[in-house]
Amino acid sequence: MPFRSTLLLLYLPLIAWGAPIAHPFYEEKAQGWFWKEKIPEPPKAPEPEGPKAPAPSPSPPLRSPSDEPLTSAWFRAHLGTIRDAALDDPSPEKVRQYFLLQKVLLDKAQRFAESAKRVVFQDPTLDEKAHHASTPTALALEHQAQHDGRHMDLSRIGEKAGLLFIFRSDCRYCHLMAPLINALCQRTGIRLYSVSLDGGGLPGLPEESLVTDPALGHKLNLTVTPTLFLMVPGNGIHPVLEGSSSEVELEDRVIAAGRTAGLIANSPQP
Repeated sequence: MPFRSTLLLLYLPLIAWGAPIAHPFYEEKAQGWFWKEKIPEPPKAPEPEGPKAPAPSPSPPLRSPSDEPLTSAWFRAHLGTIRDAALDDPSPEKVRQYFLLQKVLLDKAQRFAESAKRVVFQDPTLDEKAHHASTPTALALEHQAQHDGRHMDLSRIGEKAGLLFIFRSDCRYCHLMAPLINALCQRTGIRLYSVSLDGGGLPGLPEESLVTDPALGHKLNLTVTPTLFLMVPGNGIHPVLEGSSSEVELEDRVIAAGRTAGLIANSPQP
């Protein structure tokens, strides 16, 4: 008995050491290595608000040009309405109001015209009389200068090119153009080549310049007679005219074709 008591006394400390001990570390094992608790930061005190900026005062509404009485914009915006009102109700007051406003507008236009005239007279770049003749004598000199320049251009064209006149003897416009074209060639020295599509001739055309070629119209896809071309050796043919024209227009068209073909220089710009 004393031996058993002695053994029991020896095992008691061992039994007490092996008993499980409750500890927060084991109970909170799910936290792993991050077992330290975070201490929540105290809430920040709200920052004191500064003085609020005063609300911007509303800007005054923009004034439209048409709100200014008796200006050009005002007349554009209101005169038509006032006129329509007088037409719909032609009372003496409304009619008088319209005509008074119209007189104001006409006076403004007259003052503008007088000012514009003074400005133009004092500025040669705006004065057309500095660039173009206005008196009968000056106009005659200008027309003569233009005529001489046109004749010079046509003569230069005649040195390097000729005119191909394609016609039919039963075409009345061909009868009209034949003497004009022949006279132009005689004045300027341009050689004339006349081609009849039906074998007949025309009064006013020299016989030595006349040939017959019925197929030429198909070759050139002609649909109208008379037709006039400018022929330039080495540079093909250039259309001048289809149908009839005046003498002056005929000269202008020949000169334009000559410029297109590079036979004469373009007119200088004013």
